[in-house]
Amino acid sequence: MNQRKQLPDQLDERADDAEYGYGYPPQSNRGNVEHNRLLVGILSRWYWIKLFAIVGLLAGFYYFDKAPKFYTAEAQILVTLPERTIAGMSTGGGVIETGTVEGLNTIVNRIFRPALLERIAARNDVIALKEFSIPKVDWRPSWWTKWTGGKIEETGVSDDANSLTPEQRANIIGTYMSADVVKNTRLLQISFKHTNAKCAATIANAIVAEYVAEAEENDQENKQNAKSNLDEQTLANQKALQEAHGALANYAQAMIIQKDLEKAEIDYTTLSHRYKAKYPDMIEARANLEVAQRRFISELKNAMANPLDSGYWKDEATKLETHKNEPEEYLNAVRQALMSRISGLDAETKTLQDLIRTTLSTSRMQEVNVQSTQIRMNQPATTPQLPTEPAKSKVLAISAGIGFALGLLLAFIFTKLDNTFHTVAELESETEVQVLAAIPAIPLNHITAVMAYAKKKGKTVQENEHQQKWEPRLLFRPALKKTNYCESFRILRASVTLLGDENSRKITLITSSLPGEGKSTVSTNLALASAAQGRKTLLIDFDLRKPRLHQVFGMSEKPMDAPGASDWCAGTSPLEDCITTDVGAENLHVIFSGKRAPNPGELLDPERIRELLAEVRDKYDSIVIDSAPLLAVPDTRLIAPVADNLCLVVRSNWVPKGAVYRSLDLLESYGTRPSGLIMNGHAETRKRINQNYSYGSYRISRFGKAYQYGYGSYGSYGSYGSEDDDEDEVLQKKSKSRKRS
Repeated sequence: MNQRKQLPDQLDERADDAEYGYGYPPQSNRGNVEHNRLLVGILSRWYWIKLFAIVGLLAGFYYFDKAPKFYTAEAQILVTLPERTIAGMSTGGGVIETGTVEGLNTIVNRIFRPALLERIAARNDVIALKEFSIPKVDWRPSWWTKWTGGKIEETGVSDDANSLTPEQRANIIGTYMSADVVKNTRLLQISFKHTNAKCAATIANAIVAEYVAEAEENDQENKQNAKSNLDEQTLANQKALQEAHGALANYAQAMIIQKDLEKAEIDYTTLSHRYKAKYPDMIEARANLEVAQRRFISELKNAMANPLDSGYWKDEATKLETHKNEPEEYLNAVRQALMSRISGLDAETKTLQDLIRTTLSTSRMQEVNVQSTQIRMNQPATTPQLPTEPAKSKVLAISAGIGFALGLLLAFIFTKLDNTFHTVAELESETEVQVLAAIPAIPLNHITAVMAYAKKKGKTVQENEHQQKWEPRLLFRPALKKTNYCESFRILRASVTLLGDENSRKITLITSSLPGEGKSTVSTNLALASAAQGRKTLLIDFDLRKPRLHQVFGMSEKPMDAPGASDWCAGTSPLEDCITTDVGAENLHVIFSGKRAPNPGELLDPERIRELLAEVRDKYDSIVIDSAPLLAVPDTRLIAPVADNLCLVVRSNWVPKGAVYRSLDLLESYGTRPSGLIMNGHAETRKRINQNYSYGSYRISRFGKAYQYGYGSYGSYGSYGSEDDDEDEVLQKKSKSRKRS
């Protein structure tokens, strides 16, 4: 934190912004980066999609070859089943209205009844069929069965129908039978599939025949039920007519007396216009009228009490009682009730007579025979010539589609689990930091092969005494100078040079996020490339916890005992004694790490480092610093502000993205931003479509995902700096750990 207080105000403001959530990739770009990364990640794994699609297609061919071939026979039934009525009455019998879709679907479902399937299975033509049961299939490859000594099952032979039980035959018929309504018609399509074409046609016709026969039986039963219902209704009507006639006869005497009463009323009315009440004729007429009234009421009461029609008068008697105290009104009410009842009985009698005549007429009785149920075979099934299942094109399309989907799913899973940078475009787009160069992976066997080839051709490959001790990955030696590996470091040298004025940007610091990313190899080869250009170059090993440069140059013992960077920082040795001028490369001087210090972090005082760099800046054209990894220890964060060019090495396909993002955040928090990134271990591949640009055709593309990592993921101060581990060993350990996880 003391170092941060010495930073300029503008850098300190950037550090404060970083503490409040600034991260990589930038927040505004994270959504697009995630979607683009996912899409491009899936497309870059197109080979998985292609592989699984091909495997699915091959599986489809295998299935088509092994699966049993089914033949489908089809027969049609014509259905006309109207609901019949006679004289407004339903004939009954459970008739289905086929004018609706529901009615036709009901008929379709009735075909699958177990009782009908058992009738079909019991037919003689079905029992006589050969190869009735569906053959079993051995899905194992024939070569596998032969290799394991197993028996290959016969797939073309099946049991005869006679050897099966009726339940087994009915179960097979129900399993492989289907029925559908032909759209916009009253036709039922009956289909049956079987591995034997003859069986398919025979059973399809048997299904139709049995269903038609059953329908005819049901139709006859419906006719009998209809006739029985009609006879019962006729008898009921006749009985009702007899009861109506009996009721009318009950009122015959009352009607006669009613006429006498009407005559007496007429006589009395006529005399009343001529004579007074005491005239003898008037007295006699009044007496006759009273006698007729008493006789009418008496006779009507007897008729009302008759059981033939007593039920009707129960309610009417209650109404008549209301006029009992008024003789004239009572008589009028009784006479009106009688006439109303007689009119009702007359109408009922006529209605029953008409209904009986209708039901008994010959023309209406013929309606039962004319409107009979019509369910008949419309088209019989014929023996199919070609199998219908499995359909080759359908099987191959489905299998290829499933394989494609599985490949796509696998590519999606791999993309979601992927947490490393693969291409220059991906690295630059997600971090928004320019990539200075892409250093290819340098296999040791390639280096050995190049040198052996040069010797074989008799070319001059003489190496000096020091170069013979160099690690193989130090490339700037006679046999390797023209390789593409050297060219990649020349590109890096040119990119660093183009960062600004060479005189004011001499100091280049090389670091990485984690150990094992190859920063020491990169910094050494960059220094060699600069020296090979004729520029006086100084290479400084400021990785005091785990120095590597003395091993790289093949000086395993002497540099550790001789004065170096740690000695100069501690003030125990002058600068001249710390510089090694003879390392095997012209124009290259090296300051090794020096003696091992118990407290390397405390030696890296920024002011002391500035003094060192100020002293060597005028003496050298280029200064390259190899520093410790950023996330392992805090050393580089103290050195970074004094460097002119800060380059972060990112190992392709290895370092987690979150480690790179965290490194950039840390540098930002200390007021430093990398001058550029160096992708190390880069491998050209065509699998990543349009995303694996070589540096010469490099373009910007944006896709990827950000992850957050803490210090704990990358080791502690004590774990970093072991003398026994080198970068190759760390890389191998990391790779093995990733494979296990």
